[in-house]
Amino acid sequence: KYHPEASRKKREAIVELLNEGRENFLRQLSPPEGGLLVAVHNNSRGYSLDSELHDADDFSEKPDQDRRDFFLCTDRGDYEILARSPFNVVLQMNGVTKYHGSLSEPMGKQGRRYVNVEVRLGRLKQQRRMLAYLEEHLP
Repeated sequence: KYHPEASRKKREAIVELLNEGRENFLRQLSPPEGGLLVAVHNNSRGYSLDSELHDADDFSEKPDQDRRDFFLCTDRGDYEILARSPFNVVLQMNGVTKYHGSLSEPMGKQGRRYVNVEVRLGRLKQQRRMLAYLEEHLP
């Protein structure tokens, strides 16, 4: 997708190389048992809360919030806390059946605590508000 000049064979070789190191990378990246991994992502081109609802175990939407700004989490306890927040939240506990490259998928499948702060590109103040809420409310 990002390197159309590369041959199909070359792209497949790159993907295979990434796949070989994936498990070790995830092991090193994962927090200790019960710990929380937080990721921050800026989105664009129509990606929103709606993009994740088909794989959601639950969700909480706030009518006054932009649908492109939301938490995506993999732990029910974290979800319950975040659902009481003023922000949109999606719970994805067990990952999805086809891997799309999101860190939430392996974290959910492994039962690890993970929260992705998804915010529309250019909304730094919103991103900071959401991160501050996480810091103040999640154990």
